[in-house]
Amino acid sequence: MAAIITDTITAQAYELIRNQIGSILIEELPNQATLNSDPKLNATVYIERFAKIDKTEVPCINISLATGTYDDQDLEVARGNYRFNIDVYSSAPSTATDRGDKLAIYRTQRLLGVCRAILQNSKYYTLGFNAGFVTHRQVESIGMNAEVEAIDSLSLTMGRLVLFVKAPEVEGVSTALAISQFSTQVQLNLSAQGYVFTGQDIPTPTPSGEIKVNNTLFIDLPDGDNLNIPVVDDAGTAIGTVNAGVNVVIADAVVRNAASSPTYTQTVQPEQTLTLPEGKMLDSDGGTVTAAYIPSSQGFMFTAQAAGDVNLQLNGVAIGTAAPSSTSNQVIQDDSGTSIGTAANPSIISDSAISINGTALNSLNATQALDIEVVDSASNPVSVTIVDADTIQIPDPAGTVILTVSDSTPNFGDTVTLTVTPTGITPSSYQFWIPQEDNTYRIITQATNTYSWKVDIYGAWTVRGGANTLSASAYDIDGVDIMSRHVVAPYARPSDWMAIPTINVGGGEEVSYFLMQVFDTAHNYIAVTCEADFTIDWGDGSTPVDYASGTQAENDIAYSSVSNLSTRGYRQALVKITPQSGQNLTLVNYGVRHSGMATALISSQILEIDQHLPNATTFKVYTNNQRHYYLEQFNWRGTHSVTSFRELFRDCSRLQSVVSLSFTNVADCYRVFYSARVLRNIPSINITSCTVAQEMFYATGLEWLGDVIITGTVTNYTSLFRFCSKLLGIESLTLSTSTSAIANLLFHTCYSLHYVPNFVYNGTSVTSLHESNLLLQYIPSYDFPNNTSLSSFAKSCRLLRKPCKFASTTANVTSLYRAYNGCVSMITAMRSGEHDFSSVTTARECYSGNAAMKFSHTIDLPNCTNFQSFQAGTYFKELEVFDTSSGQTFNYFMSGSTIRDFPLFDTSSATSFFAFFQNCTFLQSVADLDTSNVTTFQQCFYQCHALYQIPNWDFSLGTNYYRFAYGSKISRFNITAATAPTNLKEVFRNASFLQQIDTFDWSAVTDTTNGFVNLSNLRRVIGCECPVNISFSNAYALQAAEIDEIFTDLPTVSGKTITVTGTAGASTCTPSIAQAKGWAVSN
Repeated sequence: MAAIITDTITAQAYELIRNQIGSILIEELPNQATLNSDPKLNATVYIERFAKIDKTEVPCINISLATGTYDDQDLEVARGNYRFNIDVYSSAPSTATDRGDKLAIYRTQRLLGVCRAILQNSKYYTLGFNAGFVTHRQVESIGMNAEVEAIDSLSLTMGRLVLFVKAPEVEGVSTALAISQFSTQVQLNLSAQGYVFTGQDIPTPTPSGEIKVNNTLFIDLPDGDNLNIPVVDDAGTAIGTVNAGVNVVIADAVVRNAASSPTYTQTVQPEQTLTLPEGKMLDSDGGTVTAAYIPSSQGFMFTAQAAGDVNLQLNGVAIGTAAPSSTSNQVIQDDSGTSIGTAANPSIISDSAISINGTALNSLNATQALDIEVVDSASNPVSVTIVDADTIQIPDPAGTVILTVSDSTPNFGDTVTLTVTPTGITPSSYQFWIPQEDNTYRIITQATNTYSWKVDIYGAWTVRGGANTLSASAYDIDGVDIMSRHVVAPYARPSDWMAIPTINVGGGEEVSYFLMQVFDTAHNYIAVTCEADFTIDWGDGSTPVDYASGTQAENDIAYSSVSNLSTRGYRQALVKITPQSGQNLTLVNYGVRHSGMATALISSQILEIDQHLPNATTFKVYTNNQRHYYLEQFNWRGTHSVTSFRELFRDCSRLQSVVSLSFTNVADCYRVFYSARVLRNIPSINITSCTVAQEMFYATGLEWLGDVIITGTVTNYTSLFRFCSKLLGIESLTLSTSTSAIANLLFHTCYSLHYVPNFVYNGTSVTSLHESNLLLQYIPSYDFPNNTSLSSFAKSCRLLRKPCKFASTTANVTSLYRAYNGCVSMITAMRSGEHDFSSVTTARECYSGNAAMKFSHTIDLPNCTNFQSFQAGTYFKELEVFDTSSGQTFNYFMSGSTIRDFPLFDTSSATSFFAFFQNCTFLQSVADLDTSNVTTFQQCFYQCHALYQIPNWDFSLGTNYYRFAYGSKISRFNITAATAPTNLKEVFRNASFLQQIDTFDWSAVTDTTNGFVNLSNLRRVIGCECPVNISFSNAYALQAAEIDEIFTDLPTVSGKTITVTGTAGASTCTPSIAQAKGWAVSN
């Protein structure tokens, strides 16, 4: 299906409002900081920031859209109700008299109050927009999140202000008109007819500059109040009356029937598709018509409205010619041939088969068609294009635009300039359609006609541009085709290096040259071993030396024996190795160490190797005995018979260019280029007999690779490109069809990777395939039919916005462990219908830390047992249910998320709820989950500041309640069903809203350390049979009678202490009640 929306979708109202809120605070906060002499009010303002706030950045504010709902919608407008979160962050160190968290809270509350006062100020009634756009704004709530984090001695706190705004989403809404430079609170969707205000009752300013209507200030008129200001077209004809606070939408295209009565109205833009309400229309055989047909209850009518003769067809069959001036050449007949009307005097036809000029129109009944035409708002016919059976298209306006691009073949990463040039129109804004790797477009709307685009996609794409007037849009429908690539800068061989003689490859010359640097030092060692009798010209002016096969040839070249001084400070020796007569070099080994060298860690002094060794079966550069840190360029001309390049260039840390290197017979590619950290130029990789490619390009400096083919009976691709931190992309990648090949860590820590090709992998494991690809924004639809693991698949891909949509089955996948963990820009999780994850057994930390995620996971995981930290740290507000029926571990499941309500998941198999909702500071309600098998509730509701009620759960097997509701706002807690809780350490600490604790079984309790301290509203504890030390210190509201009740319920013990210091009844309670049972009382 082709796209039918061809006009540009501009910025939505909530985007404009969100940015406007930021602009207001940026302007007003510094002013308030000056007026109040309080520099802490001068906060940095962020828009939609999800990265963690650092202590060095406070005070700061982050503005984000929370929700948007729409009501009172029609064809032209949807009235939006938006809530924006304005999060305020402050910090403070502890002082000699106050704790840092307390001072930080004070600062946060102060900044919240100033923001509230600014945004609620009557001067910002419309948030700075022209009147009529924002119809309502209100600060809805302010809330505090207690301590976010303690960093060193600095406490960081956050508060939230929620701003509610009502604004319509209307296409093509212009800026508000003004009367005598005063806002009218009325907004017109202007068209080419130039609508204006007119009439005798236009309000005029008073001497004081105010505008009044009937003695009421214009700005204060209520919505719907009639201003008695007619709206007219440029002919002076009244077409409506303006009311205050509303939008007057003038249609640029009105559908009318043959009697010129409007039957359907919709505001449209040029080149926009207008969908008619129902039914079919006549085809024009590719042309344009002004007569179209839609169903109505009136039957079938036929008129001739065309500007010229139009061949009308039905399903490709001609049905006559409509002559615009004809009185009646279109005779309408029924089945018997009886005339039943003409085009000039149309009649209603009902329940009869019809023919025109003897051609059947097919059977039509009374509900099938009514002749209509499309006209503009001045009732002038508009020629339209038939798109399909249901839609017509409004033509382009008279004006046109042309898009030009400064470079149509840019390098990947280059910046190109896009320019939109309009003709015949005066645009109010310009649009640029920037292609994305997922085949969508990012639309940029701005006031200027040029846009600088840093090319971040590879391959062939089309960019588009357009221009908008107040009433119409035009764009370059063809766009400009571009081909982006990455051309790596070639290696520049130093100009003062000695030239290597041309090798006669075609003539069979067998030789290996190497260029060596020679320093003014005591020794310049060099050694090499060959198989076959060979001769070496050491390039020092001495006579060439013959060596027997297998002999280690070595030399110590004197600085004085060579010349050719380089600007780098060394002289040069050009060494030549050749076979002796009748011999063929089958092995050349540069990895041997001169007998005079003490350690292998001393590098050789070879700068360049250039050779033709067609008979070689073994060739070595790196070995454990010798490194080559100075080698910069390598060139192996022609073919050879070497089968192993294992660690060939390992640790060649200055190697920049491999000019030519055949892999035709090579099977072992283990670590071929390992740690060649500045390597940037290599030939095409085409290996068809490979058995192992593990770490082949590990930690190289490669920026771009062309077509990479590594096939054969490969068993291991692990870390193939790992730590290629400069790698931007690969044009294509072909791997073996082997099902046993492992591809773990394939692109791991390729920090700069922007583009990956779609490739097929038939193996079983791609663990950490894209881990830490920090700049990767899109993953193609891979075909991995046998893969069993997505562990850390795209972990820490910080710019990735959507999960991979695999083209193949995922039914074999058993692990989603950290699959998309730390993808801080990801906006959606994997959704129902995309994949089959029925075999997954662990989804631990799958989306943990994805702060930007708006849409939660919905794919069933019926066999998954481990959901630890599954969606921890996510920021979506609504959580959707999926199958978790086998889940046992839900530790940290939603920890640190911003959900408000938790729905009814299947937790019937769960055994651990450790920190399930820890730091869910906005959590307000939780469903009655099945907790019948849960034993650990430790930190379950820790720091849930908005939670006032614990759900009706089954606590019968619960034993560990350490920090269970620490810092929450629950008012009552009842775990009467709990049979044997043991750990109550800090269970309710700082739960300042807790008022009552009901009876439960205390007999197995072993630790209550700080479990009941700082409960400032605690009023009663029923059945306190605690057998260990317990403290109610700073439970300010606890009265003497309730303390005595606690004393009375205590069991008889020996050497235990109960503390009630800081309570209201501490001084008047009766300690002797507890003391009689062996308790020491601290009051």
